[in-house]
Amino acid sequence: MNSIIKKFDENDKVFAKEAVLEAQAKKGEINRELLSVVSDFYHNLDKYSEKGMPISVIYSIMLLAEFKDQKLFSLLIKICSKDFKETNGYVMDECLNDQLHRIIISVFDGNFKALNDIIENKKINEEIRSSLLRCYIYFYDQKMISKNDLQKYLKKLIKLYNYDDDYIYDVIMEIIINTHLFDLIDEVKIMFDMNVIDPMIRGGYTEFIDDIFDYEDDLDKFAPISDTIKEMSWWYCFAEDDKMFDEEKFKDEFSNLVKTEMNKIISYEKVGRNDPCPCGSGKKYKKCCLIKKEKPLPYQEYINESLKKYPKRKTRDDIIDIYDFFSEEYVEIDKMLYQVFKHRSIPMFVERDYDTEDKNDLIKLEEAFEKIKAAIEKNNFKTTTDYDKIVSIHYSILIFVENYINLLQKFIEKENYKKEEYLKKLEDLLKCFYTNFDLNNEDEYIFFKGLQTIFYESNKLDEGIDYFTKRLNNCHENVKLDVYMYLFDLIMCRYDDIHRLDEFIEAEKDKELKEILVKEKLTLLNIKNGYEE
Repeated sequence: MNSIIKKFDENDKVFAKEAVLEAQAKKGEINRELLSVVSDFYHNLDKYSEKGMPISVIYSIMLLAEFKDQKLFSLLIKICSKDFKETNGYVMDECLNDQLHRIIISVFDGNFKALNDIIENKKINEEIRSSLLRCYIYFYDQKMISKNDLQKYLKKLIKLYNYDDDYIYDVIMEIIINTHLFDLIDEVKIMFDMNVIDPMIRGGYTEFIDDIFDYEDDLDKFAPISDTIKEMSWWYCFAEDDKMFDEEKFKDEFSNLVKTEMNKIISYEKVGRNDPCPCGSGKKYKKCCLIKKEKPLPYQEYINESLKKYPKRKTRDDIIDIYDFFSEEYVEIDKMLYQVFKHRSIPMFVERDYDTEDKNDLIKLEEAFEKIKAAIEKNNFKTTTDYDKIVSIHYSILIFVENYINLLQKFIEKENYKKEEYLKKLEDLLKCFYTNFDLNNEDEYIFFKGLQTIFYESNKLDEGIDYFTKRLNNCHENVKLDVYMYLFDLIMCRYDDIHRLDEFIEAEKDKELKEILVKEKLTLLNIKNGYEE
C-alpha cells in the first residue's frame, strides 16, 4: 500500500490517475493506510504549517470521501478545529476547502454536535465554518433534519452571530434558498438591511426572491463525492503548461462573444406577424408594434431575458409558488415594478434609447400607482411598513415612490410644455401618501424631494419656505438635516441671500448638526460666487 502513497507524493504537478485507479481497486484494503496518512498530518500540524497540506493527504481525504469511510469525519473535525482566524495560512488546503461540505456529507457519522461546535466557534476561519454549515442543504434534502429543526438552528445562528459575519449570513441565505424556507424570508430581508449579505455572490434582495421560488436549482454541488478522478483531475494545480491562461486566446474568445451578442440584437425586419412582439408586451407583433409602426428597441431582448426570471406558477402540487403567498392583484403590481426596476445586464455596445426607456417606465409606474392606490384604500394601511407586509414582494413601496418621484422630476425638467401634467401626477402621489400614511419617520426624506419640486416649479417658494420651517419643529430627528437642505435651497431661490440662513443656523441647538449647516452655507456661498463670476 505504501507504494500507492509514494506515487501520490512523487509529482504534485501532475494528477496521479494511475495511482488513484489502483487505490480505487483496493477500496476497503487501503482505507486504513489512507486514514493513517490523514492522522499523521493532524498529529504533526506544526511541521506542515509552513509547507501546507501534502498532496498525499489531499488524495487520501478525497478517496476516503469517495469510499464513504465515516472514520474520516472525526479526523476532519479535529483538523478544522485547528484552523483559527489568527493563523497566517489555512490548515485545510484551499482546493479541499472548496469541496469541504461535499467531503463532510460523504463521511458524516451523525454527530451533529461536533459539526455545530465548529460552525458556532467564531475563532475558526470563516470559510471552514461556512463550508460546514452548507452541509445542512444536503441534510435537509435527505430528511436527516426536519424543516422545523433547520429553521430553529438558522435562527439560532442569526442571533449568535449578531450580524457581524458576512460569510455565515451568505450561507444562511443560500440554505434558505435551496431548501425553500419561506418562513425565513423576513429574516433575509433584515440581513440585507444590515448589509451582511454580499450582493456580488447572488445579487440583491430581488434576486433572493427570484431564487427562493426557483425549483430548478442544481443540487449536484451539494452531493457526496462519488469519483476522485472526476473531482480532482480538472483542478488548476494539475494544469499543464499548454492549459495555462492564454491571454490572446481569451481576447479572441471575448471578441467572438461580442459578435455573437451583437448578432442577437433583434432585427425589426425578421419579426413575423404572429411572433411575440419584441417590445415585451406579451401580444403578437401584428396586434402591437406592427400597428404602431414602431421599431422595437435594440436592447429589448436583454430586458425580456431578465423578465424570464420572474417567479413562475408551480407545475407540481408538492411545491409552493408566489401565488400561494400573494393575491393575483398584488403579483400584478409587483410584475409592473419588476419590469421597471429589475437589473438588466445590457452590454455597453448595445444602442439604447434612454428617452424611450424612461417613457415606457413612466407608463408602467403610472399604471402601478393606480393599483397601489386601490390596494391602500382596500386595506386601510396606516404605515408603509403595513403596506409592505401585505402587498410588497420584490420591492418595498418606498422604492416605488423614490423612483416614481425621480422619473416625474426628470420629465418636468425635460418636457416643460407638459410640466403642469407631470406636476399634477406628483401632487397626486404625495397627497395619496400623506393622506393615508403616517410619514413622520426616518423615511420621510424620500417625499421631501417631491415636495420641494412642487413648491419650486409651481412658483410657491414662500409657501415652501413656510412649510419646511414648520417641519423643523416636528420632523423625525433623522431627517432634520434633509429638511434644512430643502429649506436652504428654497431660501436661496427666493431671496438669493446667503445671510438669511444665519438665523436658522444660530437657532439650531445640536452642535454637530450646526457644524454641518455652517459647511453647507459655505458650499452655497461658493456656488453663489461662482455664478456671479
